[in-house]
Amino acid sequence: MPPRFVVLALVLLAGCARSHDEALPTEADLAAVPDQESWDAVLHVDEGGRPRLVLDAPYLARFDRPPDSLFVRLGPDPMGGDSARVRVEIYDEAGAPSATVRADRLVYHDEERRFVAEGGVEVTTASDRRLESEQVAWDERRQQLRADGYFRFVSPAERVQGVGLVASEDLSRYAFRQGSGELEVEQ
Repeated sequence: MPPRFVVLALVLLAGCARSHDEALPTEADLAAVPDQESWDAVLHVDEGGRPRLVLDAPYLARFDRPPDSLFVRLGPDPMGGDSARVRVEIYDEAGAPSATVRADRLVYHDEERRFVAEGGVEVTTASDRRLESEQVAWDERRQQLRADGYFRFVSPAERVQGVGLVASEDLSRYAFRQGSGELEVEQ
């Protein structure tokens, strides 16, 4: 019996050994590791008993970096397999739907209460307004959307494209730096 025990112990120890080529992770590697991960994440946020947003993402990674930095990355599963887009339903102060944001990726900056959507971003409203851009930031405190780069905005009476749009989160009011477009004017 003793020889089997010795062979089993040697096999177990060999299985736990680290190869010479295998290095310990660097600080940069560890900084890229999230503090929390979740798949098929759905997050409901309420304010004063009313819905403020509902967020739906195939993957969520939370990074808590002291002293005051917390951010959350949402998007496709980093291990592959799921290419679903991130979806955020935004509600106004009365709890009514204000806008829906769809994007490939989203980063939430907790301290600033700012969301940055990237990759084929589409913002739509119940009043048939639509904003398209490669990157749109939503400042939750100001209830404002911002597309610093190229954008396309469409409503039942307007078609505008340009650079540098700032709009209310329901797209009812907007301004832009450069643009061209069409407006329908009732006579």
